[in-house]
Amino acid sequence: MNIGLNALLMGGTHAGIGNYIYNLLKALACVDADNKYQVFVNKEYPSGLWAHNQEPVPVNLMSQRSWARILWEQVLLPSSIARKDIDIMHFPDYSLPVLLGSQPSIITVHDLTYKLFPETFSRGKLLTKLALLGPSLRKAAGIIAVSDNTKKDLIEVCGVSPERITVVHNGVDLEVFKPMESGEVRGQLAVKYNLEPGYILYVGTLEPRKNITTLIKAFKMLKESRHLPHKLVIAGGKGWLYREIFQAVSELGLEQEVLFTGYVPADELPLFYNGAGVFVYPSLYEGFGLPPLEAMACGVPVVTSDCSSLPEVVGEAGIMVNPTEVEALSDAIDRVLADRQLAERLSVQGLQRAQGFTWEECSRKTMAVYTQVYAGQGR
Repeated sequence: MNIGLNALLMGGTHAGIGNYIYNLLKALACVDADNKYQVFVNKEYPSGLWAHNQEPVPVNLMSQRSWARILWEQVLLPSSIARKDIDIMHFPDYSLPVLLGSQPSIITVHDLTYKLFPETFSRGKLLTKLALLGPSLRKAAGIIAVSDNTKKDLIEVCGVSPERITVVHNGVDLEVFKPMESGEVRGQLAVKYNLEPGYILYVGTLEPRKNITTLIKAFKMLKESRHLPHKLVIAGGKGWLYREIFQAVSELGLEQEVLFTGYVPADELPLFYNGAGVFVYPSLYEGFGLPPLEAMACGVPVVTSDCSSLPEVVGEAGIMVNPTEVEALSDAIDRVLADRQLAERLSVQGLQRAQGFTWEECSRKTMAVYTQVYAGQGR
C-alpha cells in the first residue's frame, strides 16, 4: 500500500496530537517495512525520523497559525493526495477534507471535548471543529478511537455505528519514561529548577477542563490541616481561560508554595515525573490521558479522576476519586504522601500497568485498520 498521513501538527514540541503522530511514525518505522508512507509535514518536521519507506512531503503554509493549516487541508490537500497516488489516507486530527471525494480515508478521534465541554474552546475554534467533525465521520472509511470511552462517546454523542470504530490505545515510550537514579534526579532538579524531590506534580495544559483549581484548593486544605511541607508543581503551557488558575493561587495565598514551570520540553518530562512524591491528574474529561501513563512508567504513584477514560488507562494502579470533591482529592494525596507502603505498592503496580501501553502495539493495530480499509475498497 501507498499510505498517506497528514502530519502537519507534528512540529518541534511533540505535544498533544503532534506527540501522537511523532510516536506513531517512529513505531511504524520499526514494525512496517512493506508499505510506503507519504507524510505531509510542515517546515518544522523533525529531521532524522524517517525510515526508508517513509517519505516526507513538506508543505509550505502561508502562516503557521491553525487557520492556514485548516485552509490548506480543506482546499489544497486533496489534489496533493491525487498526485501522490495514495491508496489509504490517515488523518490523525479528527477531520478530513470535505472535498476529498472517494479517497479511502481513516480519521483518529482523540476525544469529544468540543461536544461535551464547548465552553473550554474559543468560538472560532469550536465552530470550525463542529463544522468538520460530522462530515468527516460520515466520509471516513475507518475511525480510530484512542480509548473505549472515546468510542462510547462517538456512539452516544455522534450516533456512529460501533462496527465502524476501532479502539487503538495510545502508547508510552518506555525507553524515555522510566525510573531514574535518585541522585541524578536530585542534582538536575536543584541545578535547573531549584527544586527538591518529593513535590506534588501536575502535568498538562492549563485550562478549565483539567480542573487545576480543584487541585489547588485540595493542596491548600492539606497545607492548613497537616502543615504540609511539599510544593505543588504545575507543569504545562497556558491554554484557554487559564487566568482563573493563577487567580486561585493568589486568592489562597499560595504564591510561594505553587510553582508554574510553563511548557516543559519532552526530554525533561521524565525528570519532573521522577522527582515527584505523587502525581495528581484531576481532569474532568480525557479521551485517553497520557500524563498519568507517563507518570506510572516512571514509577510515580498516581492520583487521578474516576471518570471518562482515566480508569481505563490507570486501572487498579492508582487512586481514583471524584474530581469535583476537594476533600476526597486532598485525602487521596495525603494517603500517598503519608503511607510509604501504599506509595511503593502504587509505584510497582504503575510500572507493571504501563508495560501494556506501547507505541509498537499502537502502530500494529493502526496498520490492521489500514489493511482492513484497503481490503474493503476492493483494491
